[in-house]
Formats: sequence, C-alpha cells, structure tokens
Amino acid sequence: IDEHADGQSDSLLQLARSTIQFNYHHKVVASHCCSLSLAKSELFKETISALKEAQITVVCLPTCNLYMQDHVPNATPRWRGIPPVWELRAVGIP
Repeated sequence: IDEHADGQSDSLLQLARSTIQFNYHHKVVASHCCSLSLAKSELFKETISALKEAQITVVCLPTCNLYMQDHVPNATPRWRGIPPVWELRAVGIP
C-alpha cells in the first residue's frame, strides 16, 4: 500500500480505520508504506496511532524500494521509499 512519494496520502490511515471498523484487528499486513516517511507530523501521528489500534503489521521491502523509488537512468536517486521503521517499532508495531 502507498508505494509512492505522496506525503499527503492517507491510504494507510484509511486501511487502519477500515480494519478497526470491520474488527479485523491483528489480521492485516501492510507492505511498502513508503509515503508514511514523507507525511506531515499530524498525519504521521494519526496514522501511527491507528495502525497500533488496528494491530496492523507493517512489512517493509527495502531491497525492492531502494531500487524502484526515484529510479531514473543516469541520475543519482534523491529519495528512497523506506517506511519509518524505527518509529513504528518504538510504539510496538511489528
């Protein structure tokens, strides 16, 4: 989910809200989660909180994303789509 560089995307937040709404706690895994790294503070905190409440597991794919994100031939990449792993772990999101 959200394998792009749009820091205003709330797709991960919507996934967490739907998970809570339909009582799928601890049954959902989200992968990539790249745009979360670029989210503004309020959206970032709200998303992290919802992920924790929904008990969503986040799987990052660093090898894949280090290659794909911002890949332009003959140019050095400026952004790499890695989710905020340390911040997720700090609040107990696996």
